[in-house]
Amino acid sequence: MKNVYIIISFMLLAICSFGQKKPTEKPPTQKEMQDMMKEMQQGMDEISEEDKKMMDSMGIKMPNMKALQKTIAGVSDKQLKQAWEEANRIVPVKDATRISSISKAPLTSATIEKYLSTTHEKIMSRLSPEVRSKGEEIYKYLKAEYPSNIPIGNTAAGLWLMGKPALALFLMGQACIENSEDSNMLNNYAAMLTMCGAEELAIPVLNNLNNQFPKNSTILNNIGQAWFGLGEMAKAETYLDSTIRIYGYHPQANLSKSAIEESKGNSKGAIEAVKRSVKGGYSMEKANKLEKLGYKLTPDDIPWNESMPQDALGLDKFTWPQRPIKVDFSAKLEEKWDKFNEIFSKEISVLKLKASQLETEMGSITEDRMNSIMAASKQGEYISPYPKLAFKAMAKLS
Repeated sequence: MKNVYIIISFMLLAICSFGQKKPTEKPPTQKEMQDMMKEMQQGMDEISEEDKKMMDSMGIKMPNMKALQKTIAGVSDKQLKQAWEEANRIVPVKDATRISSISKAPLTSATIEKYLSTTHEKIMSRLSPEVRSKGEEIYKYLKAEYPSNIPIGNTAAGLWLMGKPALALFLMGQACIENSEDSNMLNNYAAMLTMCGAEELAIPVLNNLNNQFPKNSTILNNIGQAWFGLGEMAKAETYLDSTIRIYGYHPQANLSKSAIEESKGNSKGAIEAVKRSVKGGYSMEKANKLEKLGYKLTPDDIPWNESMPQDALGLDKFTWPQRPIKVDFSAKLEEKWDKFNEIFSKEISVLKLKASQLETEMGSITEDRMNSIMAASKQGEYISPYPKLAFKAMAKLS
């Protein structure tokens, strides 16, 4: 089923790219998939050899059409329908098996360490030998260098931000076992478990934290996200609503709330939830979701955190001479105006030089960025060609 889902996603993307058509609103049939393959092949045939070489040098590999056709030939319309429904699902399906596995007994200071050890063992069994080996190496080094477990937790958070979730989960689990009273590390560990698809293991830890720190929006949101991932929408909505009441523009809580509202058919509620999420943090994902829901972001929807200086151009430092109202008065003021223009011209020269230097610096930065993008693409990695806040700036400036 996973392969079928990947095929459908790829084919819909191909149709949008080559045929400029909107994705189908109903499950594709075997015949339609074959037609998509033909159209995709036609689009690929139109790519010049020169462009193919350039794409290959960038690490972009053309799909193996024969292999795709062979795979698709063995997929039934029923399987295609199931995969299409999965690909277009708004909220997760309720996972009764995982929900029933959640520990019913509340964790206490006496039982949490054992629970964390058991959880860590379960996670260890799912990690590759390479990750476990590297994790042990990093863990031993940090233990030898630092007396406390805080640096281990900080390193785990850093690895997560670097896109190394498995290593982060390994280290954070170890740190929590040895310091089960550190609420920040426990909360981070639970959030990592949820984002890695182990929500049922995160909930007991989060419930324990919620008992200790009631009305904490971060903990409430994490509980809501865990229940959302398990497909238990009633409980998820309860915690997400509690989060939003405390922090109206919570980015994650509002985004998940939007999905729940959309699943109910409440487009207006879904739009308002995403708009609140944008107030808490802009992203292209949110802008695209709003467009899908039928709403286009306006500059007023996007807050800008940096305040503009009162005198951004520094004009207040200039004392303007008087303006003449008579011819003879003009002659008297001519010397003052000449002096003012001289000062002004010097300042313009300084700014022009600064602008030229900044343009040169920007050119160098752009070149370095393009080189990084090319190098990453050859390794099968992706780096955005735009700086981090560029899309937010574009949306804010229309």
